[in-house]
Amino acid sequence: MTQPSQTGAEKDAYAARLGFESFLALFENSTPVPSDDGRTWRAAALPGGKWAVWNEQELETGQRFTSREDAVGSVSGGEA
Repeated sequence: MTQPSQTGAEKDAYAARLGFESFLALFENSTPVPSDDGRTWRAAALPGGKWAVWNEQELETGQRFTSREDAVGSVSGGEA
């Protein structure tokens, strides 16, 4: 079952929780990550030096990581 898309306000609120001005700013500062689960994940360097991985379908804040490699490894089986 497909989840409904989030509104622009929900996306902006999610980006704000990660420390970005807007969802567009989060998206532009993110790079695609290969994943083992078939979803499209993105890695973003967060203000303050931490990293996060996220996907647009689930918009969960989730874990923060100390490196891009750790963040990417959490969804890609260790392939950075």
